[in-house]
Order: sequence, then structure tokens, then C-alpha cells
Amino acid sequence: MAKTQSSAMWLVYVDEGGGHHYQPWGDLTEAGTLIDPENGDDMDLIGWTTELPEAQE
Repeated sequence: MAKTQSSAMWLVYVDEGGGHHYQPWGDLTEAGTLIDPENGDDMDLIGWTTELPEAQE
């Protein structure tokens, strides 16, 4: 059986301009996926990270 991890993790999304946006994985069940504030479109989920994002790119 695979080991379950419960440490901090952020989902990484990219907007139309190529900027990255981070969402704590625990927020997904309550808030859903991120929406681009500029145009209201859903952003593409491109991956995840366990390193604390210092600032959004």
C-alpha cells in the first residue's frame, strides 16, 4: 500500500498570461478550482508543489 502524505501541498495553475497561481490542496473540496480574475475563465491545473510559494509569479 502506498504511503499517504498529509504535508503541505499547493496546486499550481497557469493563467492566460503564463502567470502561476497557487491553491492549498485542502481548499479544493470547498472552493473548487481557481478562476482567472482577469477574464473569469477556469485556469489550467499544471501540477503541484510541496515547497511554499514565496510569491506568485
